[in-house]
Amino acid sequence: MMKAFSSKNGLPLKITTEWTSDEYWQRKHKDTDDLYSMRVDGWLVRINGVKFPRPQLSNDVDGEFMDYSYRYTPKEEQTPKGEKIAIKRALMEYEQN
Repeated sequence: MMKAFSSKNGLPLKITTEWTSDEYWQRKHKDTDDLYSMRVDGWLVRINGVKFPRPQLSNDVDGEFMDYSYRYTPKEEQTPKGEKIAIKRALMEYEQN
C-alpha cells in the first residue's frame, strides 16, 4: 500500500506498509549454543524508504545489541484500522527525528 502524506515541513512523504510474520533466534546463555525462537508479528512502515519502528537497543546475556524485531502491533492487528494506527505511530516517530 502506498500513500502520499505531507510532513510538518510540507514535504511529500511516500508511505508503505507491510504485515510481517517473522521468527527470530537468540541464544539462551552466553556460553552455550542453545537457541530459542521468538515469533514476531506486526506492521512495518516505511516512510521515504526509512523503516519504522526503528531498531531498539536491548540487553541480553551477551551484552547490548540492536533489536530489529520491534513491530507495531495494535489490538486490531491485520486489519485496515490496525494499519492506520501503525501509520499514525510511525508518523509520530518520524516527526520526532
